[in-house]
Amino acid sequence: MPDFCVLAIDSGWGFGPLVESALALAEAGVHVLAVAGRDRRIEGRLRELAAWTPRITPFGYTNRVPELMAAADLVMTLPGATTCSEARVVGRHLLLLDVMPGHGRDNLLHELELGRAVRSCPVAPESPTLTNA
Repeated sequence: MPDFCVLAIDSGWGFGPLVESALALAEAGVHVLAVAGRDRRIEGRLRELAAWTPRITPFGYTNRVPELMAAADLVMTLPGATTCSEARVVGRHLLLLDVMPGHGRDNLLHELELGRAVRSCPVAPESPTLTNA
C-alpha cells in the first residue's frame, strides 16, 4: 500500500509553519509534497530537509498544483480561497492552518461551513490541536 501523501502549501508569505510541518509529517511516515511558493528561503530549507528525508518532495513556485493535489490524499494549507476551491474540485479534504488574521479567518470559517475541512489551531509552537470549528 502506498504511503499517505499530504500536499502542504504555504502562502508564499511565510505565514504557515511549512518546514516544521513537513518534517513532522515525514518523521511520522507521511510523504509530503511541500510547496513553498515564491519564498526562496523556505524552499531552500525544504530542499535541505529533502536531501536527507526522502519523504519530502520540495517545490518552489509551481504551476503543477492541480497535479500535486490529484496525487495527494490531503491538502494542508492556509485558508486561501483559490487553493481551497481547487482542492474541492479534485475532491480532496483540507487541513487548514489557522494562522492568518482578517480574510484568512473568514475563508477558514467558510470552508468549515462547506465541510471536508478541519483546522489546526496552534496552542504552542510545537503542539497544534485539531478542531472542527
